[in-house]
Amino acid sequence: MKYQVILSKSVRRQLKRLPGNVRNIAHQQIISLANEPRPGNAKELEGHPAHYRMWIMGKFRLVWYVSEDEQSVEWAGEYQFYVRLNERL
Repeated sequence: MKYQVILSKSVRRQLKRLPGNVRNIAHQQIISLANEPRPGNAKELEGHPAHYRMWIMGKFRLVWYVSEDEQSVEWAGEYQFYVRLNERL
């Protein structure tokens, strides 16, 4: 079952600011979450059910929320935001 990946403008802006090689890896990982929202290299955040994180190149991380009800992956940016814009990658 395919999930919808939802990104806000602020998260898209953050992704654009990443270094080129990190941005490419992050983009590939984000796209792959539509098919597998809980990949093997992701960990669920303690105390935050259905929130996951994945490290990229040791110092960058992706944080997201998986909604089973809506079949969607919503992004929590590297800093402080949750996202809720219905835009697909």
